[in-house]
Amino acid sequence: MLLLGLTGLLGTGCSGLRYEDDDTLWAESNDRFDSGQYEDSIEYYDEILRRDEEEARALLRRAIAHERTGETSQALRDYARAGELGESRGWLYRANLNIKTGALGEAEQDLTRVRNANLDNRDQVVQLTLVGTLRLKQGQTQMAAQSLERATDLGKGYNDADTRRHLANAHYNASDAYYKLGDFSRAYDHMLSYASTSGPAPTSEQELLETPAGHLSGRDNFMLGLLAYLNHDYEAAEIHFSRADPELVAEARKELDDPTLGSGAPAGGVK
Repeated sequence: MLLLGLTGLLGTGCSGLRYEDDDTLWAESNDRFDSGQYEDSIEYYDEILRRDEEEARALLRRAIAHERTGETSQALRDYARAGELGESRGWLYRANLNIKTGALGEAEQDLTRVRNANLDNRDQVVQLTLVGTLRLKQGQTQMAAQSLERATDLGKGYNDADTRRHLANAHYNASDAYYKLGDFSRAYDHMLSYASTSGPAPTSEQELLETPAGHLSGRDNFMLGLLAYLNHDYEAAEIHFSRADPELVAEARKELDDPTLGSGAPAGGVK
């Protein structure tokens, strides 16, 4: 009988959450979510939604938790349901996930649903960044650059982590768009802005040159070097190339037919 009693207790799982009051559920779910314990947070949002299946805030949080634990299909469903309940960020975050997974048609539909929504400035930064990113992937480069430029203009002055993350994405993709359009000056400016907004990074170009930004990848440093080179700032280019992926530097050296590129020489040029 004792064994059966223990089995019964173990089988209850997290049913104890049913006895928590709403404020405690929210506090504990948010604590787990904010500390990155996304899988643990889901059961709390499940209970909140069992009590109120139209709680858009819980749906949005659960969707993010599902996305960050790799449960893409469940995340997409929760984002859509949150959007249907009037939470515009549900459609924005769903569009972002669809872009990541290559479902561009679905992303287009998601963004269409918020085209005329009354978004605050921060959410407009997200919207414009996503529209620009989608256009870039669709090969509509000029339109991409326009949307991403608007996103970076609108995002100026916001220092909260979420807006900075979206702003960094906008700068990076704007740099890619202008590079493809052959506007290397604007591409370099946006790449420098990306470097200063994507992490605990330098506040000026000079500081970036003097102190490597640890959050930048070898490819990021390569792009900074290439764009500095294409803008004839060869000294800066060599500093960036010294931190870049050597294979990318070697490939650029051959492509541009410049044996001095990435050699540490203070000057260079296309031969």
